[in-house]
Amino acid sequence: MTTENICQTEAQATQPACESDFMKIVLQKKIDAHNIDTKQNELCSKTAETKSDLNSQQDSTVNKTVQSQLHKKNIAKATYLGICFMVTFTAFNTCQNMVSSIYDKMGYGSLGNIALFAIYFAFGISNIFAPSIVRRVSYKLCLIIGSLGFIPFMAIGVVISGCTEGDDVAPSSKDTQCQDNFIYSSIIITSLILGTTAAIYYTTAGNYMDQISKSYPEQRGTYFGIFWSLNASSFIIGAILGTVLLSKTSYLIFFTVMLILGLIASFLCLFIPNISKPKEQQKSSFTLSADLKEYWALVKTKSLHPLLLYMGFNGVIIAFYSGFLYRLVERSLGVGISSSEITTYVSYIYICLGASQMMSGYLTGKLSDKMNQYDLAYHSVTIIEVALLTGLLAYMVKSYMICFFCAFLFGFCDCCLQSLISIISSKDYSGKEQIFAVKYLVSSIFLVLTVAINILLKNQEVYYFIMIIFIFQIMASYAVISLKKPKSDDAQIKNVKECQI
Repeated sequence: MTTENICQTEAQATQPACESDFMKIVLQKKIDAHNIDTKQNELCSKTAETKSDLNSQQDSTVNKTVQSQLHKKNIAKATYLGICFMVTFTAFNTCQNMVSSIYDKMGYGSLGNIALFAIYFAFGISNIFAPSIVRRVSYKLCLIIGSLGFIPFMAIGVVISGCTEGDDVAPSSKDTQCQDNFIYSSIIITSLILGTTAAIYYTTAGNYMDQISKSYPEQRGTYFGIFWSLNASSFIIGAILGTVLLSKTSYLIFFTVMLILGLIASFLCLFIPNISKPKEQQKSSFTLSADLKEYWALVKTKSLHPLLLYMGFNGVIIAFYSGFLYRLVERSLGVGISSSEITTYVSYIYICLGASQMMSGYLTGKLSDKMNQYDLAYHSVTIIEVALLTGLLAYMVKSYMICFFCAFLFGFCDCCLQSLISIISSKDYSGKEQIFAVKYLVSSIFLVLTVAINILLKNQEVYYFIMIIFIFQIMASYAVISLKKPKSDDAQIKNVKECQI
């Protein structure tokens, strides 16, 4: 065998081994390349996830910042509206509490009661038509109009006081503005104006707060709580202011100060932040007839009926303590106390009542954001039962100190009811501007009914009156047990929606 043949034979023998090693090298390179690609993909995926997490965190931070800013703006709006109402009702509540006794001392025995009757009569009727006005006019303009209606009532008090030679004598001037016919007619007219515009004022405030709450519903209770707390502070300021002015100055100065406060409130309304209305309120095709049909359809809503009774009970409580606290204090002080001294002692009681209202408004708002509003409503009625029993005890033992506990409980319950009714109305009937007008209409009806019962039982022992209030309390307890969120398939709710289309 030649050398060439030997070499060919060896090459053929080693070729499979060489090819096998080469395939291993190629395969290993492919595996290494695949591993590198996999690691690169995993790294890219982790990078993408990290970027996504960072973006999510950034978005979450941005959302929290936006929500925080929105929350602060809503608090500012609720606070400003509350201040406007605080100034308005510092003037009006002070006049309302004192006007009957002031006009009585000036020689107009029934003028104060006539004025109050005219106010609440107009207020009740106007609540039927107030939603139609609120629907067509901006919130800001409605609030300005509503606040301006309080001014003539205080202004006529200045005119009447200016006709007198002394605080406790009838007007002696024979000028036209001091004639009996002018005084009685002007008081009735200004009272009707006040009641009419007050309905617009309150209905607008309810819808304004409802729109604020829609942007941040988790804090709905807080917003309403701030508003009602500031509104309730008018009782404290008014009681202190009224006591100082009536004891140290004249009726003329008293009504002048109240008039100035009314003007300040209207001026503040000029700068209230305006907010846009919901789309269903911006339609131009509404007619008064359609508005009234929608109003009636809402009233007939079955799920609303328990809330209506709860609204009415709020009017009962206001009427009860407004007349009862004075009698309670008068009885506890005994004989030998002048009317001016009694007024001073009553003012102290109202300061306590106002302080409890402020506390109640804020606390109720906070609790309603964390608890079931219907449960809170039930507890509020239970506290009223305790307040009634405390009042009965104070009347029996003739204790002035117990009067403070009674006033504290009634003030707490009053503002608690006001806040809860507004919160439940805003939450369950959001977008229906009629709901706040219905609230004040029903409350006014029950308030007038309670006042009428009190007048009929004026010569009877107070126990009879308290027993009747207990009957109302039992009815309200039954109503709040039945409170529930309205169903979307409620026939009346459908009718309301059809009216809006």
